[in-house]
Amino acid sequence: MRTLPADYPERAYAAVLGKLIGVYLGRPFENWTYARIVQELGPIEYYVHDRLDCPLVVTDDDIAGTFTFVRALEDHGASPNITAREIVVLGKVRGNILATDRVDIRSEGALTGDVTAARISIEDGAFFKGGIDIKKPEAKPVAASSPVSVSVPSEAPKPVQA
Repeated sequence: MRTLPADYPERAYAAVLGKLIGVYLGRPFENWTYARIVQELGPIEYYVHDRLDCPLVVTDDDIAGTFTFVRALEDHGASPNITAREIVVLGKVRGNILATDRVDIRSEGALTGDVTAARISIEDGAFFKGGIDIKKPEAKPVAASSPVSVSVPSEAPKPVQA
């Protein structure tokens, strides 16, 4: 098991403070381009939220979400396993993969773990370390065909006189 550096609490605290500062002071500029900031505000030597009448601190998923996620991991744990119908590995993955259909490990992908799937493809240049278990795809239920009744007239239709 890896041990954390002695200064880890200080690093985590600094990261949280940096995020708070960035989120709250950056909020008035969200989705603005640099050109728009310069055009509308000029040189910034003041707190922009006052000038734009934008509250500094509000309920925010950027902040709350960060801590909620950490709490969810603590409460429920994290599984390194991935389950889906189709899985494409483009980056680094550590853990087992279960696909009901197929797994593709692309050339830029790296997988360390076992694969269970109906089909698998590994491109040249991809990294893979683990076991492969090929499972037959689930049989799709065949809909029972209901009988079709066809009525055939016993005699040819008579022309209609106008």
